[in-house]
Amino acid sequence: MSSAINLSLLNANTLLASTFSQTTYPVPQGGAAFKPLAGFEPVTVEPSAYGQQSSGFSATTYVNVSTGQVVIAYRGSDTFGEAIGVATVSAVTGSWDLQFTDAVKYSVAAKAAALSVINAERANTGQPLLENVEPLLTGHSLGGLLSQVVSKMFGYEAVVYDSLGGGRLIGTAAYNELAQQYAPKDENNNPREFNVEEKITNFVTSSASDRGIQLGQTIDIPALGQMGGGGMVATIAAFLVNPVAGFALAVTQKQIAQHGVLSIELAMYGLAALKPLVADQGELKTQSMTLAQATG
Repeated sequence: MSSAINLSLLNANTLLASTFSQTTYPVPQGGAAFKPLAGFEPVTVEPSAYGQQSSGFSATTYVNVSTGQVVIAYRGSDTFGEAIGVATVSAVTGSWDLQFTDAVKYSVAAKAAALSVINAERANTGQPLLENVEPLLTGHSLGGLLSQVVSKMFGYEAVVYDSLGGGRLIGTAAYNELAQQYAPKDENNNPREFNVEEKITNFVTSSASDRGIQLGQTIDIPALGQMGGGGMVATIAAFLVNPVAGFALAVTQKQIAQHGVLSIELAMYGLAALKPLVADQGELKTQSMTLAQATG
């Protein structure tokens, strides 16, 4: 059975988000600290600025003062208990966790802090000040779930990876209460209803995304890129010579890491490298592969 991924959907924001989505996780012992992409710098948002309520919540914000682009990345689960007790339970049952409250309030504080950084630089260089910025949201797994909820409330673009679905959290009493306080209002002073069908894109690599109701569009990533290091390079090289052999190599090497955030980033960049080589710059046909259950 074959499936397809529309490579035309891979763009600069796709790759940007795949990199920043991993910045929220702790650096592994002996690993190198994350260095922002060229032109970006971190924005400090203290917990006191948004009244953090959950000890498990974490997010990072980066800004490019030259372009005015702002990226907010939410951290996914970093323990098995959080993966089940927060991510899975929230997505499946619609049970509101304080991490969602923190995510909404953080986005407000982060946007204000980023705008301040941008305008401070613009004031120094004599450029006109910006009145508003529209952050790009991203996150992996639970981080993507947090992004979906914030995107729905504010209408921001969200590019997420193997995210659980946030549909059951929308319309809960806690969501509505936060929307009344923070969401943009319509002419009747009610929270605006944003259509996020084309605002949220979830690149799916495992069955984690089967949990909950997805907001926006979901795109399956072929297992081609679900590897790291030399395995991925070898597979891409094999694919360029013979697509069937390339996918066979992906299987025989048994290096599939279907839910790993770093593997997902490598997948996105690998697929982007293939994009110019697809004749119609459209769909890349792949052989479906069954990926094992991930914790989320």
